[in-house]
Amino acid sequence: MNMSLSRIVKAAPLRRTTLAMALGALGAAPAAHADWNNQSIVKTGERQHGIHIQGSDPGGVRTASGTTIKVSGRQAQGILLENPAAELQFRNGSVTSSGQLSDDGIRRFLGTVTVKAG
Repeated sequence: MNMSLSRIVKAAPLRRTTLAMALGALGAAPAAHADWNNQSIVKTGERQHGIHIQGSDPGGVRTASGTTIKVSGRQAQGILLENPAAELQFRNGSVTSSGQLSDDGIRRFLGTVTVKAG
């Protein structure tokens, strides 16, 4: 049975109402959080971030489990949380970040920082 959407909508008012409610619910759904679980994130370059939760992102708890993050480059950061209402639970993963960071306008190589959780 191959019925077009317009024929289904015209067929019955109840179906039209149900369809409108379903489409409205889809449009009003909150944005999904990125899935970082069991991911390998490798980035190189200036101001690269492995996981970045911006100030404009919704608050709440996010989880990264079994995630490996490796970033390098000037002002690169493995994890950057800019939203004070956001929380990141990082489990069974590792973060390695290396490159130059800016310190009062003076760039200098600060080496590599490695954080392991688990």
